[in-house]
Amino acid sequence: MMPHEDRRERLDDRRNAETVTIDLPTATPNIQQKIEVTLGFYEDNRIGEVFIASGKEGTDIKALLGDASVLASLCLQYGVPPTVIVNTLGRVPLGADMNGPTRPESPIGAAMELVERREAQRVAALEEE
Repeated sequence: MMPHEDRRERLDDRRNAETVTIDLPTATPNIQQKIEVTLGFYEDNRIGEVFIASGKEGTDIKALLGDASVLASLCLQYGVPPTVIVNTLGRVPLGADMNGPTRPESPIGAAMELVERREAQRVAALEEE
């Protein structure tokens, strides 16, 4: 076993999962890119796995999203909070105001924003109990 392996919290081989479709704005006005994000859950409903699907088989974007999914999943399994991941990824303005609201710049950013929202909902539900 590698020294870092003891810090990784692996998911069970059989686990609950949910697939969500996200529409991402693109650089072309009024055009959106659809991505499918599959979230894998620990028994306590924390998210420990993210898979992003978009693009055609054999394309660079498909390969990049696959690799980014592995890296995001490893971050979660090593305990990196989703908010930390989201805050390190690129964002672009929603409109012409450079200081106004922003959106994720990439599909991985959008997927991790979804993870961040779901984790906040899970924590809020636990606090209500």
